[in-house]
Amino acid sequence: MMKIRKGLVGLVLVLAVVVTGFASQAQADDPFNVNFRAVKDGAESTSVSDRYFVKPGQAAVVGDHYEVILTIRTDHSLGLFPVQVTDFNGQQPEVARTTQGNTDFYQFKFTTTTLTQRLNGHMTVNIPSIRYDHYYAFGIEFDANGTPAIGGGQNSGQAESSSNDDQQSAAAQSSSEAASKTPKPQTTPKAAIKYDKKDKAANKPLPWWPFAVVVGLAVVIGIVAEFRYRQKGDR
Repeated sequence: MMKIRKGLVGLVLVLAVVVTGFASQAQADDPFNVNFRAVKDGAESTSVSDRYFVKPGQAAVVGDHYEVILTIRTDHSLGLFPVQVTDFNGQQPEVARTTQGNTDFYQFKFTTTTLTQRLNGHMTVNIPSIRYDHYYAFGIEFDANGTPAIGGGQNSGQAESSSNDDQQSAAAQSSSEAASKTPKPQTTPKAAIKYDKKDKAANKPLPWWPFAVVVGLAVVIGIVAEFRYRQKGDR
């Protein structure tokens, strides 16, 4: 009888573990769509790589964090899986590769505790046909407005966007005020420039060559006159 009771207790414990595992798995398997864009390293402009990402991405709330899956789609004309994500958000992401016809789908999964801030990573792009092999830093900016929040509720990007707009407006106003207080460089009036030119012309020394010409002519005339005078004396 004791053996039967111990067996039942053990079975109950096993079932409890299995049920807990299924419950946890069910939470992780409840994904939602999240829009995003790939941006250049250190900038807000959209990256060239953005055109290769499949939109939207997939995310799910798992305990105290998100699990996010993003997909890169490339054609075989660029080679087999030419884009590889080496790291993202400080992690080495889980990667899955699938091929459909002439199209490759490169999926990478990572975790994050926020979808309202920019996340960064690195990728390699290797296209053998044109001997192109480069290592890039890039960022992902999510549109988290309306997505599930960790701990319940929904994310709202409106307050953050409004705050950013206010900060940018204040910065622009401060810059404008600083510019208005900065003394403008003084410019010389046109009349002063004209007078200055006249003064320089008046003070400009006379050229020397007219005097040299006059002296030279005088010397030549004197020599010719003396030569004629001697000819008359000889006669």
